[in-house]
Amino acid sequence: MVKQYIKGKATKLSANFKSTEFDCRCKRSDCKVTLVDEDMLQCIQRVRDAVGKAIVVNSGYRCDAHNKSVGGASGSKHKSGLAVDLKCPKDIKLNDFAFICEQAGFHGVLRYDGQGFVHCDMREGIYYGSTTDNGKTFKKVDTFNPKPQPTKVDVTLLILKNGSKGESVKALQILLNGYGFKGKNGKVLTVDGIFGGNCEYALKNFQKTKGLTQNGKTDGDTLKALLGVAK
Repeated sequence: MVKQYIKGKATKLSANFKSTEFDCRCKRSDCKVTLVDEDMLQCIQRVRDAVGKAIVVNSGYRCDAHNKSVGGASGSKHKSGLAVDLKCPKDIKLNDFAFICEQAGFHGVLRYDGQGFVHCDMREGIYYGSTTDNGKTFKKVDTFNPKPQPTKVDVTLLILKNGSKGESVKALQILLNGYGFKGKNGKVLTVDGIFGGNCEYALKNFQKTKGLTQNGKTDGDTLKALLGVAK
């Protein structure tokens, strides 16, 4: 459901976002409202929870006049509060950020290569794509997953546990955040590549919900469950 807010008046919408972040960027005196879709807001909050840091909204709602002035499509979802452009955090690759947005539940995810942001919307169908010419043309992709799910998993190289470090641990932390599992401190995991007590706690809770042995390690069945690979 799309809700209407007063432009310029900050209303708290979720744990980390307020309505003014989605205000139209124009200075027109007749642009007085801001439209924000509730389902879209939930997706944005899931992205925020997954990365564990502030997310900047480059563009949210646009009035018709502003949409035309920035070269937006006539049928842009921005005009109806169903779209948002999210700036990619500095320490996250743009494609990885697009994958996080994909996992968060957005129906449309468009990666703007060279622009540093990802367009996300709540269109009726599912469409993922990338552009190198600022949105003039898009190349469709099935997924932004940087590590496509394998049909066969060699777990001997991927067992992580308390004390493990590196990029694989970062991937694990992002996955656990995406699934909504928090550390023993009640907070989303810091994506720092260090497997500590909070990561172990989140992983054990994940294993519990999947009916797996709660050993806090990414053994065979746990890894398959994390990656969504059928047994």
